Amino acid sequence: MDYRKIEELRLRNNITQLDLASKLGKSREWYTKMLKREDIMTSDLIKLAEVLGVDVNHFYVSTDHYKAQDHGSKAYNKSLDAMIETNKKTLEAMLDMRDQLDNAREKLTNCEKEIIRLKSILPS
Repeated sequence: MDYRKIEELRLRNNITQLDLASKLGKSREWYTKMLKREDIMTSDLIKLAEVLGVDVNHFYVSTDHYKAQDHGSKAYNKSLDAMIETNKKTLEAMLDMRDQLDNAREKLTNCEKEIIRLKSILPS
């Protein structure tokens, strides 16, 4: 386990050692000793991960893995954004086509009414 990641996340989240320890129900002294001894109970590590907003595996996996994962997430998000944009354009086109179809139906209905009217006034 990489205990440096705990401090990196704490600093990144602008949390004091005292605040972080308090959120775990511990003292600041406990926190500093835990870092020095590099010893933490699994239950405390799980709570710590929750407070810092990461998966508990974050403390065990290399930073390079997370950088690669972040890069992958960015590429995945770009791909999703592109798909969403394409779907929006497709939906807009479909809505335009529906409006055109509604207009055509209305014209057809008006033509049918005119044919009926004309038939009624023409001699048979």
